[in-house]
Amino acid sequence: MNVVWLKRDIRLADHQPLSDACRFGETLVLYIAEPSLWNAGDLSRRHFDFILNGLAELAHKLEERGGKLACAVGEVEEVLEQLLHTYGAFSLYTYEEIGPSIIEERDANAARWMGEKGLSYFPYFELPAFQKGWEGKLSRKKWELEMQKPCAQPPGRILSPDVVPERFYSGIERIKGFAVKGDEIRFGQNGGENEAIDTLDSFLKDRCINYIDRHQKPIPSSLSSSRLSPYLSWGNISVKTVYQKTKAAIAGGIEENQTNQLETFLSKLYLHHQTTLNAMNIPTVFERSIHRAFDSLKDEWDAEFSRRWESGKTGIPIIDAALRCLIQTGWINSSLRTLVVSFASHTLRKDWQRTARELAVLFLDYQPAIHYTQVQKISGTFKDGPIKVHNPIRFGKEVDPDGAFVRRYVPELKDVPDNYIHEPWLYPGFYSLGYPVPVVDAVQANKKINELYRARRQEEKRVRGTPAGKKTEDAEQLYFDL
Repeated sequence: MNVVWLKRDIRLADHQPLSDACRFGETLVLYIAEPSLWNAGDLSRRHFDFILNGLAELAHKLEERGGKLACAVGEVEEVLEQLLHTYGAFSLYTYEEIGPSIIEERDANAARWMGEKGLSYFPYFELPAFQKGWEGKLSRKKWELEMQKPCAQPPGRILSPDVVPERFYSGIERIKGFAVKGDEIRFGQNGGENEAIDTLDSFLKDRCINYIDRHQKPIPSSLSSSRLSPYLSWGNISVKTVYQKTKAAIAGGIEENQTNQLETFLSKLYLHHQTTLNAMNIPTVFERSIHRAFDSLKDEWDAEFSRRWESGKTGIPIIDAALRCLIQTGWINSSLRTLVVSFASHTLRKDWQRTARELAVLFLDYQPAIHYTQVQKISGTFKDGPIKVHNPIRFGKEVDPDGAFVRRYVPELKDVPDNYIHEPWLYPGFYSLGYPVPVVDAVQANKKINELYRARRQEEKRVRGTPAGKKTEDAEQLYFDL
């Protein structure tokens, strides 16, 4: 008896654990809704709904092949006990996840439980580089070689057990009531393998033509970006499938401009895996600052600042438009993501960890390894190096010069002339708009934080320059903090 435990791999195609398990005998495909994970603070209802979309489609595909999808609510070890009670000895097939300590501990506990019971546990990895103990760098060449290997073929026929454990559900209907915090989104993407394939095909056919030119522009990028990120994050499609279909499109004789766009896209795919590998090698990226020199410069948590930032009412139009778009759709482009994190971490001087959690529940494509790494890099806590503090007013004028994006998501400003759209407080009729005054003077706040960063760097240089044997007690303490 084989059990395939689904996590972030809700698909049929290129699913090696599923393919292998079905070759070796009777197989049950299982999704577990784990309360500890869904209550950890970084997942929300929009994520669960997206997963349900994918599970519904997968259940139908499995049934066509004689298979069965089972769902369970509970912690992993409880669920494994029920499987053992119902079936006796079984083997567990699953993809390993890379994420915060709660994920690592969950997988380690499952492996230990299986070992203690004398049962076979088969962990799989999307790339060999993702295995713990793997040595070497994931060069672009090595990555390309992995991506060129054949995809796992979907099982043709699945032998399925006649019964499922008493507390399990067949299909997804009864698991829909699983309580998850957060609101549904009305305008976001729907999950599922077919949706993922359709999104990829439309991108390769014509949406990619302006992939590079429009990547910073808020509204055009929503069409010209691949929009594959949530499907990759929740495993509705594999990176290998995307790579191979993209390479096939390039080899199919498309125009040179389109080839350039898709080659840039493939570079981003490589970066996707490289960032995941970096997070695996630096697991503390999920929990604390890697470079801690500037941690003490952050302000104490301000409930009013946070409330206005979370609801998109900071009084800075491009920030509010980006946050409201994210709340409504679950997606904004990479430039806007950089801007909102920069604004929170530098302009408002918020703790990056709080910002990371608040954004995680909103991003439909939330993937811990990539999310936490990017937030730390933008916040200046990933490594020692230059910190880019963005001016949101200037940024808004550059990426949304006519204010179309701002007007779409900040209707209070729909009648404000273009020359005031990014600085509405200068508009003569500002106080009749019903739009809040800025939570901070962004220019002055950025100037202040840049001064603090420079002063801290000078202090750091001074400490490092102290001759050996002549460090003061304060200097030693600063060294420890840095």
